[in-house]
Amino acid sequence: MGSAIKKGLEMIKVLISGANGKMGQMIAACVSETEDMVVVAGVDKMPDIRQNPFPVYDDFSRVVESVDVIIDFSRPDALHGLLDFAQAKNIPAVLATTGYSANDKMMIVKYSGHIPVFFSANMSLGVNLQMELCKTASEFLGSKFDIEIIEKHHNQKVDAPSGTALAIADKINEVFSGEKEYVYGRTPKVRAKRQQKEIGIHAVRGGTVVGEHDVLFLGNDEIIEVHHRALSRQVFAEGAVRAAQFLIGRSAGLYSMEDIISGKKIVSSIYVEEENNAIVTLINMPHDPVYIADVFDHIAKNSVNIATISQAYPQDGTVDITFSVASLDLETVRAALDEVESLSYKCVSDITKLTIEGDGMARQYGVVSKLFSALAANRIKTYIVTDSETRISFCLKNQDATKAIKAVTQAFGL
Repeated sequence: MGSAIKKGLEMIKVLISGANGKMGQMIAACVSETEDMVVVAGVDKMPDIRQNPFPVYDDFSRVVESVDVIIDFSRPDALHGLLDFAQAKNIPAVLATTGYSANDKMMIVKYSGHIPVFFSANMSLGVNLQMELCKTASEFLGSKFDIEIIEKHHNQKVDAPSGTALAIADKINEVFSGEKEYVYGRTPKVRAKRQQKEIGIHAVRGGTVVGEHDVLFLGNDEIIEVHHRALSRQVFAEGAVRAAQFLIGRSAGLYSMEDIISGKKIVSSIYVEEENNAIVTLINMPHDPVYIADVFDHIAKNSVNIATISQAYPQDGTVDITFSVASLDLETVRAALDEVESLSYKCVSDITKLTIEGDGMARQYGVVSKLFSALAANRIKTYIVTDSETRISFCLKNQDATKAIKAVTQAFGL
């Protein structure tokens, strides 16, 4: 049985899901060579086919050992039981299994609201770097180059295309706002001629190939290829163990290899985006797109640039819209709005716009709560808040800007 003490030090206690599989055994070997970790138990649908230095159970409900983190290299149908067990015991989980369905992925997101979950289509650091390189190439090359992905794996792999190939395609498609269509293989039944809005994805199965992924950017007179080859499964085991170490002490949320590669914090920066602005709120406007367009047309005719804008949820046929402009343009905006019949508005001057950013925000719960708590502790009011997956912008009084920057910096450890 694995010991939770190694060289007199308190160890990270690991449970391996899929312990008797090839990857499960590699994980066990990798953990045994890691100074601060020890395998204390395993779960496998065939628990007795191997002799292990730790107990292996056929179901998570039978596990009695104290566990700090789960590493899963099993099969998709084990997911629900694993996550139920992890949530009940408040144990972080590293999910390295492939072949998950869309519903499975939704389940992963749901459970990550309660426990730290590390999920990556591929545990190799090199493959994840390849994804970032492909994203950068797509940003640079745009739509002038056709994109094709070719993945090769051993003849025992059951899912095709690989989860990694799909993850690469998704990473590239982020650049194109999801407009690219995935075409799997090329046969007369699919399409005779390639279309511009395609990413071709092709699967090769044979022999003992551990894993290869080629991404081709094909232009009229040149081809750019980003290639990754895994020479052994050891790279996946090492990546999963590293992910398990990364999860220890993390708050609930969905993490990926991106967080390890770049060392990204949830929030990585805060900065002043605009100073000396004014805020205008259009009050109880008719919820009529023609009327609203006419209002903003009056402003546009006066060459005023609108910065941040936010619309409230319409009620009783009316809606409020708030936006910011440079303070120097405020009187021009007032004059333009006064030309619109039956329009009420109010203005607030001396406004600063701050923005926090961080790629980790896209996968982390509680960012907004932490932001507002930090501002509330310093009695700082916000006037407009807008957000995207990786940034939140908020407007406040000029006099509160320095205090807000300090509060947010402390709250997020910047």
